[in-house]
Amino acid sequence: MPADPAPRWQRRREARPAELLEAAAACFGETGYQATRVEEIASRAGVTVGTVYRYFPNKEALFAAVLDESRKALPSGWAVAERDPGRLLRETIDRWWGFLAEPAQSVLLRASLAPSAETPEAATLYAREVRSRLEQQLGGVIRLGMAAGVFRSVDVGGVSRSLADALLGGALTRAAAPSAPGDDPAGYLAILFSTLVNGIVNRAPPPAPAERAAPATGRTEPGAAARAESW
Repeated sequence: MPADPAPRWQRRREARPAELLEAAAACFGETGYQATRVEEIASRAGVTVGTVYRYFPNKEALFAAVLDESRKALPSGWAVAERDPGRLLRETIDRWWGFLAEPAQSVLLRASLAPSAETPEAATLYAREVRSRLEQQLGGVIRLGMAAGVFRSVDVGGVSRSLADALLGGALTRAAAPSAPGDDPAGYLAILFSTLVNGIVNRAPPPAPAERAAPATGRTEPGAAARAESW
């Protein structure tokens, strides 16, 4: 069996940045950016403060690197061809709730969404990216449902922003305060989804295929275009 060509000390050195990021994420996730000290991160990683500064010039750079790692966990889009819009909307809400309500992520987002003079610019950019992607995915599903006749015609941007507010607010406030007896996150999502669907669902059934007007020559049917969309 061939031996690992890299010496143990070298393998350890290569793994050091990931170890520091893991320790930093845990510290930032527990106490937020402003209250976290580099000494605490070094202690959790089992290294000296000098070692931390060897890889990251300051706390802000370390925090930015943690946010870059967090970006990798952002829910991505999916191909939506022939998917049921109602089910797809619930899946999107559930997946984003799982991401937003994760404890360490919640603390990072609270620090990013409540900027102050001491909040790094990277946090503001991260919060903007999270919200933009959330609204984009929600809006894509709503457009799909409108094109299919499942959802009534609504202000897509307004509905997406309102739903993003509800998801962000619900997830982050729950993480910030101890859960009350009987508090049920799944129940919160069920009520949120029911309220949303009751507001946008098209009560009149969509017209049968034979009753729909034929698309103009050279133009793509809106429903078909929406079904082929991905984000």
